[in-house]
Amino acid sequence: FGYALLGWTYSLDVTFGWSESPKVSLEKAFGLGQKAISLDDRQETAHRLLGSVYLMTRQPDKAMAEYERSIVVAPNSSYAFDGMGGLLCAMGRFREAIKSLETAIHLNPFPPASFFLNLGRACIYTGRTNEAIEVAKKAINLDAGIAEAHFVLGDAFIAAGKSGGALAELDKALSLTQNPPPWHIGHK
Repeated sequence: FGYALLGWTYSLDVTFGWSESPKVSLEKAFGLGQKAISLDDRQETAHRLLGSVYLMTRQPDKAMAEYERSIVVAPNSSYAFDGMGGLLCAMGRFREAIKSLETAIHLNPFPPASFFLNLGRACIYTGRTNEAIEVAKKAINLDAGIAEAHFVLGDAFIAAGKSGGALAELDKALSLTQNPPPWHIGHK
């Protein structure tokens, strides 16, 4: 279990842009995930880690196999279903993603704000804009300091034709992020 947790630190370094060498960090994360599985193939955390690394290295079929394995070994893990939902979103399989993400939220009595982010995106892409707005607001209520939650809410407002709300949320998101996207007019 310890190898998998250490592997996640390298993976998160890449996710949050903290790694000086994302390639090296992902190699370390992958190696630690493999080590954990070699010791015990029933480690849901290690399978999710490998799924995450495969997703970040654009190997969706391998990521799918790892997330499926994580669900098999831990069918009540909200994090396994959240990981699967994130992968399904990345693959454009939004209806399936919604089902997986709703399962994740249902399984966790205190779901973290991050669980609502991919669900919000999937709702936007399936035309469920009012639900996307509600879901993004739940994420913000749990942690208003997550820039991505404000981006999702802004996108949901755009999809719902509410440009005023969208601009306020996107500005809030940009004020919270350390590396604003280059397309933002106010970027300096």
